[in-house]
Amino acid sequence: MSAPLTPSEQFTHDLCTQSFLAPWCYNNPIGKKGKELCDVLGVCDPDIVVFSVKDVGLADEDNHVHRKRWLREAVDASLRQLYGASKWLQSASHVIRNDGTQGLPLPPHGHRRIHRVAVAFGSRGKCSISSGDFGKGHVHVLTEQTLIDVLTELDTTTDFIHYLTAKEDFLTNNGGIVINGSEADLLGFYIHAGRAIPEKAGLLMIEPGIWDTLRTKPEFIARKAEDRDSYTWDDLIDDLAGHDHRGLGLELADRELVIRELARENRFGRRLREHFGINRKRAQRLMRLLGLEAVYAKRSTSRPAPGHKIYPYLLRNLAITRPDQVWASDITYIPLQHGFLYLTAVMDLYSRNVLSWRLSNTLTGDFCIAALNAALAKARPEIFNTDQGAQFTATAFTSRLKESGVAISMDGRGRALDNVFVERLWRTVKYEEVYLRDYVDGWQAEKLLGKYFDFYRHERPHQALGYRTPSDVYAEG
Repeated sequence: MSAPLTPSEQFTHDLCTQSFLAPWCYNNPIGKKGKELCDVLGVCDPDIVVFSVKDVGLADEDNHVHRKRWLREAVDASLRQLYGASKWLQSASHVIRNDGTQGLPLPPHGHRRIHRVAVAFGSRGKCSISSGDFGKGHVHVLTEQTLIDVLTELDTTTDFIHYLTAKEDFLTNNGGIVINGSEADLLGFYIHAGRAIPEKAGLLMIEPGIWDTLRTKPEFIARKAEDRDSYTWDDLIDDLAGHDHRGLGLELADRELVIRELARENRFGRRLREHFGINRKRAQRLMRLLGLEAVYAKRSTSRPAPGHKIYPYLLRNLAITRPDQVWASDITYIPLQHGFLYLTAVMDLYSRNVLSWRLSNTLTGDFCIAALNAALAKARPEIFNTDQGAQFTATAFTSRLKESGVAISMDGRGRALDNVFVERLWRTVKYEEVYLRDYVDGWQAEKLLGKYFDFYRHERPHQALGYRTPSDVYAEG
């Protein structure tokens, strides 16, 4: 069996497939002499965001030597990778995907702006890190949790890049930023100041508690409520990405460009479009008139195991018209205060009903089989669809399906859109539950996720289901 994904590998996979950055991201692109350029590359003309993610354990948080070693291996190594990638990107013309094929063109020379983000895993918040210019340009140095905080609040590509640019411009033209709290507190200052960092602030001192205080303010809560309708725009992007219209004659690059243009809208702009009636149906009608319906292939790090049988994809052109016709499953990661867990779920695609779910602290296949068994104890599907990950291609998993008389379907490699409904479930779970919490341990995560899944199945109405709940649609048949 192939090696399971590490927490940092799973993090970059989710960044490229489940976050709002997905339409812009390339996982492990190729750079100079065919070597890996960085962990994630985001390209949104004129901006290029380069991510380097390092996962290094801190053996003894009270040992000065160990802390220095962690900084050298988790942060300094990222700085070298980021500066090397920036140099290559200055002269490159196109992205090179991890399979060696050519991606979309990079922004024009002299016009492109490069932002560098180092993500350091493993310190459990016990090592002090800071952003700054380390000799060859500014680098945003974040932990995995602080990056999640930023991406959760600034949840469009335009809003995220605007924040990076505001920090870089301030540090270039002013004295500096001293963060006594966390990156989330700087984010809170930025939002409170009208999504800006005042140019005349000089040396900026960020004290702890700013973010927690901001989140309780009535105006912040009211803005969040006003933003809810804007997520119809996000659903539109998901819908367009989740349907493969090959008869239109568009090349992949053209289809990616359509998705990217929609995803460029910031959160406030999406809210205005909903308010003034530029909603999902109108946008879809306009795109049909233009002859454009889009699909982008998300980068995937799913790892099939050598020697495992890969089954054909059975859902192409299949109309899903009833419960228990097609089930699907996938795996994602769940952050804790100190470490990660892995979550798998079994979903009925017709009703979006989550039939079972399980957590695990490893990526062995046992918890996937446990979730499968729990679902099969309730009903049996005609088809079961997964990706080609080793957990799902293992004989123990496929044999269980065969003995139950279930047809096995597997996504094509590099075609994350084939399992788009489960990917959308992960986004919903994370943005409505996981990212709003700070799970102390696995016990708390399991308890709160259990409450959320009960809410998701029995109380949360779905627009795509005519504002009915998944459990109601599943029961009605």
